[in-house]
Amino acid sequence: MIIHSYRQDSLPMITLDDSFFQGVEIETCLATFSARLIEDLLARDWIEKIPNVEFSGNASVTSYVYLFKDCHIGICHFPVGASVAHGAMIETSALFHVKNWVVFGSCGGLVPLQPGHLLLMKEAYRDEGTSYHYMEPSDFIDLPGSALIQTFYEKHQLAYIEGKVWTTDAFYRETKEEVQEHIAQGCIGVDMEASALQAVSQSFGLNYYPFFYTADSLAGEEHEVGILGYEGEKDIRVEMTFLAKKFAEEMLEAK
Repeated sequence: MIIHSYRQDSLPMITLDDSFFQGVEIETCLATFSARLIEDLLARDWIEKIPNVEFSGNASVTSYVYLFKDCHIGICHFPVGASVAHGAMIETSALFHVKNWVVFGSCGGLVPLQPGHLLLMKEAYRDEGTSYHYMEPSDFIDLPGSALIQTFYEKHQLAYIEGKVWTTDAFYRETKEEVQEHIAQGCIGVDMEASALQAVSQSFGLNYYPFFYTADSLAGEEHEVGILGYEGEKDIRVEMTFLAKKFAEEMLEAK
């Protein structure tokens, strides 16, 4: 079967060795799925691009890595979808020796919630293809980085809902039947990367910390767009950036 794609003892043909290192070590890096957010942070003069470094995260997108001006924490843009996002994670980790990935973005809510609500995901349902090349098949994968996120949320008395996330790479086939099946499994949101990024992180010895907030909703009879892609999401993206940055400073960089 196609899900039995993992070849533990077979070496990959394409690898990234130490020759890819760009001379700038960034132990902790944030990743957003919003190119608009990067533009906004640049316009606010909060981040600066690392000069003379660019690389292809996939066949059509040239990616850059930025540093916050007040600390040595990076931020970059991941393309949407497991197959390309995991490539950006691997390449950036090799280029800058990244060890900690704080990845934040919106997801579709599977329970009734207001847009912008924080979700804490403890497991991800592997309804994508990438993760099956990095580990043995299973329905779910644990997201161990969420334990530290939970400690951070409780420290700052932030409201959140705890559950599982359904990761799919076919968002136009999120059918009503599947939605109900995954709700019954305890899924409270749907995204397109989490299970794959966790599998890749485990394979490469990286730490993955996924932050989620709700933007649209599949909790009712019809899809509700909510704030997804609208101006109302802009402020939430900025808030999430500094929440993720604060987490990195307090829980990772302070170690």
